[in-house]
Order: sequence, then C-alpha cells, then structure tokens
Amino acid sequence: MIRPTRRRSVRLNAESLEIRALLSSVPDLGQWPLRARDPASTILIRFRDSISSTDRQSAMNRVQAYAIADLADGPSLINLGQGIDSKAALAALQSDPRILYAEPDRLLALDSVPNDPGFSQQWGLRQSNSFDVNANNAWDVTTGSTSTVVAIIDTGLDVTHPEFVNRLWVNPTAGADGYNGDVNGYNFGDYNSNLTDVVGHGTHVSGIIGATGNNGQGGAGV
Repeated sequence: MIRPTRRRSVRLNAESLEIRALLSSVPDLGQWPLRARDPASTILIRFRDSISSTDRQSAMNRVQAYAIADLADGPSLINLGQGIDSKAALAALQSDPRILYAEPDRLLALDSVPNDPGFSQQWGLRQSNSFDVNANNAWDVTTGSTSTVVAIIDTGLDVTHPEFVNRLWVNPTAGADGYNGDVNGYNFGDYNSNLTDVVGHGTHVSGIIGATGNNGQGGAGV
C-alpha cells in the first residue's frame, strides 16, 4: 500500500510579501473572480496606517484608479483607469509618501511538469494529442494527500525501490488482525509477510499510481 502523493515545483510570479497577503486573505484562489484581470492594469498597494480615507482616494485619483478589493492583511488591489500607462502609474504610486509599497499584480503560475526523466515517456499522463488523462492539469488543482492510502492487489512490491522511499503505508497495528508481519501489506498467495515481487508487475502498477514525482529520477505517479 502506498501514499499517492508527489511534490511539484512552484513558480510564483509575485513579490513574496504580496503572495502572503493574497494567500492569507483569499480562501480559494480558484474561485477568486479577479484572477482573470489583466495583470498590467492591476496594482497591489498598501497605504501607511496613518493615512486617512480621503488621502487614500487622493492617491488613487492621481492614476485614475479605483479599489477592487481591500485584503484582510492590509493591502488593497486597485485597477488603473483606461488608457493609463501602467509603468508610469506604478512609479507614481511607489514615490507617493502616503503609500508603504506598490507592486504590480501578478497571477500565481504552477509549474506542474515534473523533472522525472521518464515523464516524457508516460504517454498516458500527458501528450500532444487528446489520448491522455491530462495529469499536469489535475496536478494544478491537487497533488493528493498523504492521508490517502491506496491498496494494490498484484504480484507484490519492491519495498526497497527508491520511488517508494517514505511512501509505503505502515500498519499501526501490524499483526493485530491475524496477519503476522503485515507492516506494509500481506502476501495472500503464500500467506506470509513476504512482499517480494518476483514478476515486477505489482511494482510497475504501484509506480503508475504512486511513484515519487519531481525527484529527478524514474517517472511520476498519478
């Protein structure tokens, strides 16, 4: 039994402070209606605490901007007026003493293509035609959970394989169910705890499901 999760590399096109503000303020980025806005026309700003609402509006009026949202951690997302030069507007806001910081709004982009050398050969996960499961698109949504356990009934498992390091299910009550030594599973053919895969098919299937992704070797599990 294995835990079907993989790690992915993440590319965040935003200054780290703004990322923290966005992620802590918006519960579900997938449902956030502002994601589709043009990043060139939206700016994330934070006014100094002592600035009045009148002065805040005055600062935005300089670039013909209006507030889209006031985020819980303090920043505000503003949209520039039509035809306003975004670079010039950003420079004006950054030089305004009433504003603590101003940064261009950026969307979060997930790099869901793992660095496993065998991934390009896993045609069922991603390829140029439509005959695949579009795994990378699914990984943009979720990469699973270590709390999920998948039971595989097959020819056994190479428990020493590097793709399964720290990923095998561990029975917290091994032997208590009458199957002695069932730490990672059980051999129901010979009725013992020897999981040795003499055929290789069980290990192959286990790899399809839960091989460690983005670890620079082998392939990536779904």
